[in-house]
Amino acid sequence: MTAEEYVASCKDSLLDNLFLSQKTEDLGKEANENLHTFHITKELAKNITLFQVKSIIEHAVSKFTDIVTKNNDQMRAILYVWHDFQAGALRFSIVTDRPGVKLPFSAEILPAPLEEIISDWLKSDYLEGIPWVEFTKAQVDKLIDEMPVEERKYPKLSVHATQLTPRIVQ
Repeated sequence: MTAEEYVASCKDSLLDNLFLSQKTEDLGKEANENLHTFHITKELAKNITLFQVKSIIEHAVSKFTDIVTKNNDQMRAILYVWHDFQAGALRFSIVTDRPGVKLPFSAEILPAPLEEIISDWLKSDYLEGIPWVEFTKAQVDKLIDEMPVEERKYPKLSVHATQLTPRIVQ
C-alpha cells in the first residue's frame, strides 16, 4: 500500500458513527465509540510524511464540523491525539466539551503539538510491536529500578488536544 492509498483509506472511515452526549456518565462511551486507531508498517513509515498523517486528523476535524453544522447543533467537543507507543499506534478520539471534562487517561497528560506526536509515532521502533526479547524480567526490573518513584504508577503521556466548534451558518 502506498502512502497516498493509506491516507485515503483512513479518511474514508473517519467518524462514520460519531457519538456525542452532554451526559457526564457518557464520557467513557464517547471516548470509546469515537476512538480511531492507526497502525503502519516500518516500511510505510519511511514513505509517509508528517503532513499526510496530519491531513487525516484535519479531515476528521472538518468532518466533525460538517456533521454538527448540518444538524444545526452548537455542541463543542475536544479532539485529542496521542501516540500509544506500546501498541505502535497513533490514536485520536472526540468527546463533548462540557464543564469539568477531563480526558479519559489515568496518566498525567503533557500538552504537546500535533506535529510532535505524529513525528514520534512515525519514528517509533515499535510500529510492528515490541519484540519479546525486550520483556525479560531483568530488563523490566532494571527499568522499574531506574524510574523515579512518582512515575512508577502511571507514566506521563503526551497528548495534543484541540477544541472543535461548529461553523456559524447565517
